[in-house]
Amino acid sequence: MKNKMCSNLLAVSICVALIASGVAVDATSGNDTLNPDTASSHSIIHVPGDFARIQWAVDNASAGDTIIVGAGTYNENVKVNKRLTIRSDNGSAHTTVVAEKENAHVFEVTAGYVSLKGFTVKNAIGKNEAGRYTYAGMHIHADHCTITDNRAVGNAYGFFLSDSTKNTIRNNTASDNYGEGIYLNYSDSNTIANNDVLKSNYRNGIRLWHSQGNTVYNNDIALNDQYGIRLDYAHDNLLAQNKARSNNRDGYSLDYSNNNILINNIANLNNKIGISLSHSNENTLINNTASANNEVGISLEASGNSTLKNNRMDGNYYNFCVIGDNVYDLIQSIDATNLVDEKHVYYWVDQQNRVIPNDAGFVAIVNSLNITVRDLTLTKNSVGVLLAYSTLSRIENVSTSNNYNGIALAASCNNIIINNSNINNKRGISLAASNFNLLALNTNLNNPDGVVLTSSNNNFLTMNNVSNCESNGILVVNSHNNIVCLNNFVNNFDTVCTLSSATIWNSISNITYVYNKTTYTNYMGNYWGDYIRDVEIERDTDGDGIGNQPHHISFARDSYPLMKPFENYRYVM
Repeated sequence: MKNKMCSNLLAVSICVALIASGVAVDATSGNDTLNPDTASSHSIIHVPGDFARIQWAVDNASAGDTIIVGAGTYNENVKVNKRLTIRSDNGSAHTTVVAEKENAHVFEVTAGYVSLKGFTVKNAIGKNEAGRYTYAGMHIHADHCTITDNRAVGNAYGFFLSDSTKNTIRNNTASDNYGEGIYLNYSDSNTIANNDVLKSNYRNGIRLWHSQGNTVYNNDIALNDQYGIRLDYAHDNLLAQNKARSNNRDGYSLDYSNNNILINNIANLNNKIGISLSHSNENTLINNTASANNEVGISLEASGNSTLKNNRMDGNYYNFCVIGDNVYDLIQSIDATNLVDEKHVYYWVDQQNRVIPNDAGFVAIVNSLNITVRDLTLTKNSVGVLLAYSTLSRIENVSTSNNYNGIALAASCNNIIINNSNINNKRGISLAASNFNLLALNTNLNNPDGVVLTSSNNNFLTMNNVSNCESNGILVVNSHNNIVCLNNFVNNFDTVCTLSSATIWNSISNITYVYNKTTYTNYMGNYWGDYIRDVEIERDTDGDGIGNQPHHISFARDSYPLMKPFENYRYVM
């Protein structure tokens, strides 16, 4: 087993090196040659000349024989249980095999070193006892077989490999099948190359399920109902020079699949994500292009130790996304050769005392100390700036827009977030499990949620403008002892929402300030655009700029609401 694994990894390494260097790869090398047997006694059998049915020719053939099938339509289900070459005389456009029985494969191969070439296979659409589509145009349960130049149309599955190794599926077309066009089930070390996989009606174009060490090369996968290429629990595979386009979900989806290499692939115009990794570790993405996808270009979700180089993401709704539940999910090797809309990705891990360059298009700082992010414009990613497991850093004068999170802190403490503008993001500023941070002089405008605090304590929010939020001006969940004072909350749908939280909505000590040219000393709260005052309350009787009555907010209150926005108060040190 160890030797087999080493051989597979060596083959993949050589293939990657050749592709990266611009050398063409023969994805079929080693798989086209049938088991050597050159005895002159091998026969050529013609259908319908010698036998009217393909199955009769198979039954009467000997291992090593060749069956040549003439043009026409054949209604049968063919079982191939010996080493044979079966090919059409006039190609798939003129030679069709239609399933005679729905509950059987059109071709079922159970012997090694079989070659099938030049057929259209149709209508294997039966279901098993569980009511699931099961049957395939060509079903391979064998090793060292070669399937070339065929068309699978209108079957439950197009080409199905089950517990099969070292087969080649090349130059085929799978279209309008109900399930996957090409499906590998517990099948290792196969080559899937130069195929067109189109319009799988309910499933994916190409799927690898518990299948290892395969090469999926130069396939065109388009218009499938779900994913273009999907890997589940599939490790050590190479996906190279494929095009996944206009699929209804992701172009490429890796789920619980590790140590795969994706190189020189294109993912564009997919309805969700171009390239998606979920709970998939130690994968390598090199020279891929993800463009014009409707959700995300490249997404890493809970997928640690990924290596990304020279990938281009442009024109996607969000270009780049990295999210995780812990620090290990966020430890990545992602260098600045990766681009989002022609700007560089800066993904820094274990750094200190550095400043992010001014050509950044995406910024992530992980497990780092004293990093400065300043004077940037960041748009169209899952986050403009991600600060995770980092301390004593500063985010200043950054403009974010059209991201999911403008600025996000995760498990980060003692940082300063000051004088930033967050406009038209889903969330302006988000803190999760982040304590003792200062948020000051930030503008959060037209975000559904202006500021979100989740499991975050002892933060200080002051002199921020939060306005025109479609959902919450500030959302506080499972958070305690945060101080929120001298902020403006204006024209938000729901100004404050607090859940299982205790927040201090005014200064914790007296402040000396000048209001209407007069100096006062008092506790100070926030300015609330929805502070409703009747005739008596409205009269701020002592003229100190503090409302006579508290402002009630979400099971709490601001006891010292400001009568005007905080800019109207001058603070005396």
